Amino acid sequence: MLYTSVNFAIPDNPRYERMKVHNGSVYLYYRVKSFHENGKKKNERFIVGKVFKDAQTGLDYFCPNDNYYSKILKSDPPATATTAVKGIKKSKKTVATYSECKDEMGFGYMLACHSIIHELQLDEILSDSFGCLSQDIIAVSAFLASGAPGGLSNIDHFTQNNFCFTSKIITSESLSQLYKDISQSMCNDFFRSWIRKCCQNDYICYDVTSVSSYSDNLPFVEWGYNRDKERMPQFNIGMFCTVKSKVPVYYSPYNGSINDYSNLPYVINKARGVGLEPDADKKVTLVMDGGFAIPDVILKASDMGFKLLIGAPQDFGVKIKEHLSEWVTNGFLEDSILRRNDEAIRYKEKEITIGRLRTRLMMFKSPLSGLDQEKSLNSIINQMEVELQDKNKIIKGKHKYAPFFHITTNENNTFTYTFDKHEHAKTLALCGCFALVCTNTELSCEEALDLYRSKDCVEKAFAVLKNDILDERIRTKSIESTNGKMFLAFIGLIIRSTLEDKLRRYLNKSRISLDSAINRLSYIRCIKEDEKWLLSNCLTKVQRELVDILGLPVSGLGH
Repeated sequence: MLYTSVNFAIPDNPRYERMKVHNGSVYLYYRVKSFHENGKKKNERFIVGKVFKDAQTGLDYFCPNDNYYSKILKSDPPATATTAVKGIKKSKKTVATYSECKDEMGFGYMLACHSIIHELQLDEILSDSFGCLSQDIIAVSAFLASGAPGGLSNIDHFTQNNFCFTSKIITSESLSQLYKDISQSMCNDFFRSWIRKCCQNDYICYDVTSVSSYSDNLPFVEWGYNRDKERMPQFNIGMFCTVKSKVPVYYSPYNGSINDYSNLPYVINKARGVGLEPDADKKVTLVMDGGFAIPDVILKASDMGFKLLIGAPQDFGVKIKEHLSEWVTNGFLEDSILRRNDEAIRYKEKEITIGRLRTRLMMFKSPLSGLDQEKSLNSIINQMEVELQDKNKIIKGKHKYAPFFHITTNENNTFTYTFDKHEHAKTLALCGCFALVCTNTELSCEEALDLYRSKDCVEKAFAVLKNDILDERIRTKSIESTNGKMFLAFIGLIIRSTLEDKLRRYLNKSRISLDSAINRLSYIRCIKEDEKWLLSNCLTKVQRELVDILGLPVSGLGH
């Protein structure tokens, strides 16, 4: 059913595709997924509306159908929406005012967002830093945290159908202006207060991700390799998160072609400028993965006053592999054992020198990881041997079979090979072994291991930011708009991450997704009778459980 009295701008999202039919009409489809079948690429799509052109502006828009409301917006059509009647021309576009949208409003999801924001004291910090912009920032960030159904062009639908506590409906045009109104000085004021509030008595983890962008106007968008080794135009984002509370506290974008470890001292310097500063009593401990295990980086971060806990790859330039091999060869008689779930992890600590820095090397051996790595190693070796048996001659590429196979080339370009059992045995002995470099003398090996394993909070935050909030790509064309949108996405990330953390046990137990929980909260709606707001429907079992877990004051609304 096509609703001709309702118009939407066509979302700036490649999943929305226009198709012309035989009578010349143009329809808008949403592409769910692409796949290959019998060697041919196919797409799964469904129609979401019909495309029209505005006679005055010449711009295209579309009238939605039931699919758009049920599958994209996941809400009911407006009660005043009229459907197309054959032979009747479509009426001119009508725009609802904010006051006209308040007969029935979504209440549950925004109440959950405001509850989280109040609990984190985000409302006070945003108000102090951004003044009258704070409620608009919260509304847009909540929309982003919900996954922005239908794209950001549907922000007007969200704000006119939910209690957002804004002075007016936020349109695409006012959203663009909001991007520009969010200045860097305001953001810095926010980060100073937010870091001061979040980082007391907590450890900080740091990591980097990349976001693709095809804008030609952003100087920091450059060709580089993302985390999947794909080369594309992108910019990088370095982000700090607290380990215990798992809350993002600061981010810094930079050029897409710069190495992560090369830029770390500069990101740290920016973070220090907004309050992430080690004090005399207790230094801040940064937790990072092995990608930052560069001697020069470690020395610079240490000189800035930070304590470090970093993964140490076996090819790290301070002979990590040799230390591990010596430990394994001499046996485990004097080692300590810590128990984690169903495994007993052996560990040993020794002192090493990195440049001028005396620090601690913590070595571990995990039996469960060892079994997985042994299986993977033997699979790779078997595959190499099969390749060698199938080859008649080797002209180049002998190095890829080292160190397990030694290849001898004969005069007629044939070859023979031998398997190095000694090298195989040495590598097998290191399966399950890993090491950490720790400059914090107060951390035990057991505490350091648990702390390092907790750093996945920043990786999960990046997954949420890219997949659920930014949809893999940022679509802005100026530095000001990009900075504003990134800040809104950052606040949305705080909201969504905190909401997921509160609901994690329930979601796992009930086997529903976070998006499903958000949709169910959104369907807690209110109607206005006289001067009172009342629940429009009785809560479902799942809605009651979500309300109880989040502690939302829904019962006071009555019915």
